[in-house]
Amino acid sequence: MSGSQHPRGLISERGPSWPEERIAGATEGVTVGAAWEILRRHWKLVSVCITAGVLAALSLVLLTTPIYEAAGAIRIEKKEVNIPSVIRRWSSDGDLSSEIEELESRELAKHVVDSLGLQLRVLEPRQAAGREIVAESKVDSLPPVSELVLTRESSGSYRVTSTDNVAPQSVRPGVRTRLPGVTLTLSTAFSPPRVRFSLMDRESAITAVRANMTVTRASRDANVISLRYADPDPVAAAAIANAMLNGFIADRDRVRTTEARSTVRFLHEQLDLMSEQLRSAEDSLRRFRNRERVISLSDEARAGVTNLAALQAERTSVAAERDALASMLRETDIAAQSDGESKLYRRLAAYPSLIGNPALSDLLRSLATLEDQRSQLLARRMPADPDVQALDERVRVVDGQLRMLTASYLSGLTSKTASLDQALRDRENELRDIPDKEMEYARLERTPKVLEQSYVQLQSRLKESEVAQAIEDPSIRILDHAVAPQEPIRPRPLFYLFGGMLTGLVFGVTGAFFRQYDDKRLHSRADVIRVTGAPVVGLIPQVRRPRNHTFRGATRKALLGHASPSPGGAMLAADRQLEQSDEESVLRDAYSWFESRLSIANKTRGFQSLLFASAVPGEGKTTTAANLAILLARRGHRVLLVDADMRCGSLAKMFGRTPIHGLTSLLQDEVQVEETIETIAVDEHGHAVDLLDSGPRVSDVVRLLRSPQLGKVLRLLESSYEIVIVDSPPLNLVPDAAVLAGEIGGVVLVVRAGATDVDALAYAMEQLHAVSAPVIGTLLNGIDPERETSYDGAYRYLGASKYANAG
Repeated sequence: MSGSQHPRGLISERGPSWPEERIAGATEGVTVGAAWEILRRHWKLVSVCITAGVLAALSLVLLTTPIYEAAGAIRIEKKEVNIPSVIRRWSSDGDLSSEIEELESRELAKHVVDSLGLQLRVLEPRQAAGREIVAESKVDSLPPVSELVLTRESSGSYRVTSTDNVAPQSVRPGVRTRLPGVTLTLSTAFSPPRVRFSLMDRESAITAVRANMTVTRASRDANVISLRYADPDPVAAAAIANAMLNGFIADRDRVRTTEARSTVRFLHEQLDLMSEQLRSAEDSLRRFRNRERVISLSDEARAGVTNLAALQAERTSVAAERDALASMLRETDIAAQSDGESKLYRRLAAYPSLIGNPALSDLLRSLATLEDQRSQLLARRMPADPDVQALDERVRVVDGQLRMLTASYLSGLTSKTASLDQALRDRENELRDIPDKEMEYARLERTPKVLEQSYVQLQSRLKESEVAQAIEDPSIRILDHAVAPQEPIRPRPLFYLFGGMLTGLVFGVTGAFFRQYDDKRLHSRADVIRVTGAPVVGLIPQVRRPRNHTFRGATRKALLGHASPSPGGAMLAADRQLEQSDEESVLRDAYSWFESRLSIANKTRGFQSLLFASAVPGEGKTTTAANLAILLARRGHRVLLVDADMRCGSLAKMFGRTPIHGLTSLLQDEVQVEETIETIAVDEHGHAVDLLDSGPRVSDVVRLLRSPQLGKVLRLLESSYEIVIVDSPPLNLVPDAAVLAGEIGGVVLVVRAGATDVDALAYAMEQLHAVSAPVIGTLLNGIDPERETSYDGAYRYLGASKYANAG
């Protein structure tokens, strides 16, 4: 092969000292470098995924309706309770729960929907606010249409149509008009050419308001509630948020004012009653003094009767209190039975002696708490609701307890009166000589004093209630009014684009690793060595072909020179232009390198026949066999190229020949060898390759190959040529190649980089091992240095010769 040396031994089973173990070991494990190589191999997939993610995010940004969010805040002052700070900290989370629930209530949302007319929304023009177009509107609770379209006419009026096939109407700006589902007055200041409204029923509008609203506590340690409202219209978002806050404060003021008004009315009634009692007591004292002409009593008399007078005064006070309380209780019982209202017993709480009673205060606080809960529940439910009825029952129970407490206190007064009567009788027996006049005077004098003290207390409470009724509630105020936002909260272009790019990157990287994991094609020398266990004896680069090529043109370009048949039919002329091209130079150097590897191995093991096999069609074994034969012939060797593919032979067609006889003719002993040989010139210097075609088709190829005639023919051909190169059919499709491999001196298995499947190559090697075929090694064919370099760094040197030629 090299020089005049005959190819008596082509290559050993191990071949030259190649670092296969090092190459295979370098690919084990997944390192950062290996991961980077995987991404570099599939950079197109990653780029497409990133681009798709960015485009999807951009589409979302462009197609999504901007949503604006307006925020406001209110501050609520809580009355301080003297409890430990630890307990206060534990219970602080629930301090504002009632207020938050009230802000989120349906009743407040209904008030906002009605006050702002949110059942009607302007869809077009989008940049216009609803109040700019509609001066006044009132939508039915259940409008018969869902959308109205107003088109301005030349007269200035609008023609109204709907999506629900309602008869058209005409509307003039500034004129109140009844339309299907809505009564409205169009503004005269703004008259767009087209207006489109959407109409919602009341419940849907309320639901939408509550869904778009978020109420939270600003922070754990602050009594501040934050309210946020999201809407496509920034002005509407701010207006609705402020309406919610103002409506909440107005509702609280209304409840507080109602309570204060009821208290004032009750205190006025009690003051009138107390005033009459005080006037009666003062009149009694004045009449007594006038009648008895009492001016001053002696100190002795006073000292004697002091004790008795005190007892008498106490007894009189207790009896008066008992009688007044009994009268009030009796009147209250009669009124409660006639009206059926248990809350009438609450007037007993204003009785002077009961005002400071701790038990009564606890009951009043319980009543206030229950009434608050009932008011909050009624904001969301009807009076017939079971929960409301349960609260009403609890209120009646507490009212009954209030009545029982009063009755118990009255019973105590009765017992105390009896006790004082007994004490007075005892004292009267001891003080019979003390004038009755002194004792009566003391009694009559003390009664106005007691009534005066009670009157002053009630007067003070009345003033407090009147002040509370007149002033605003200082415990709740708006901390921040909502303003129309300038920027939408969504979509957020940068965030969406970054998220789309990141999502695309994740999908791209995942797809790249999945494709790498799922890729069973062979790409590198290490892959081939791992599957076959045989060394790689050659690396052949890919020949780029035109898109519209024929079989003949494609195979001729893959050869070392164009095959252009002469009129005589047996001439292979080298194309000077192709020989001078970089692609031809790289291809020629690759085959020279392959031939040199075979020549080096010739020293350890010799044979004169070489079989080119592949696992499946399309691996390039036929072209490789032809190119090696051309290269050896140009170097002066006598080469025979045999087409042993008796089913789909293509060598003769590749060289533009149509022989009559071939290998099948020889195996059937029909002709002599000389009658089957076609001589093909490969250059201008007289070098030629002899071609033995597959011959006429036969029905049983395997039987023909297994005949003793095959060995005789091969020995005869080997004795006549320096090297016999045999092209065989695919190993995995038919058994022909395996039968031939058992008779040939050496086998080269052709593998196409990036195309041959791992399982296909492994199966082909199993068949070769089954017939004990002398596998020389593998030839890695069709390598695209630009695409496959990431799998094997050695591929980048396949084009080194063109740089040498350029220098």
